[in-house]
Amino acid sequence: TLSVTPIAIPGLSASLYGHNEQAALVCSVYDAPPGGRRALAYLPGLGSDAYYLDDPSFGLQNIPEGWHTRSAVDLNSHGVIVGNMELDDAPDTDVRPMYITGISSGAPVLNTLGPFDSAAWHEAAAGVNDSGDMVVWSQERMADDSLVDSLYVGNPGLHGQSPTPFIEIDFASAGY
Repeated sequence: TLSVTPIAIPGLSASLYGHNEQAALVCSVYDAPPGGRRALAYLPGLGSDAYYLDDPSFGLQNIPEGWHTRSAVDLNSHGVIVGNMELDDAPDTDVRPMYITGISSGAPVLNTLGPFDSAAWHEAAAGVNDSGDMVVWSQERMADDSLVDSLYVGNPGLHGQSPTPFIEIDFASAGY
């Protein structure tokens, strides 16, 4: 039976995105310092505290200078978290997809994904499966201000899988 422990976050609005068999909760917290959103996770294997993923006490390595973890949108049964980063001083203007490995070993590392579409104004991680295959959503703004969505799927070489390049899924040719 899955046991889920709620997290009280006074004064903040949070969205629950997922949990795995170890009842790890991953969510995004809105209006958190330094501005915009920040990713938060409750990881029972690391104790009873919830952590901002970029908090120094969590020990996340490899965060690019001037960026923070904005959201955590999915995790797999190996503890890999996918989510997004944003600039510290410009929330909601520049978002980059990322994934975090090494949580269970106590040495978590942030890895950036993309860019996949040089014309995209927004790219965001959307999911990860137990094989380490990841989905990234990309949005391109056209001259008439309409938006064109794309999905990219690939595996950076996780869980013993060979790296596979991220490829764009062409929904038009599939009749969608």
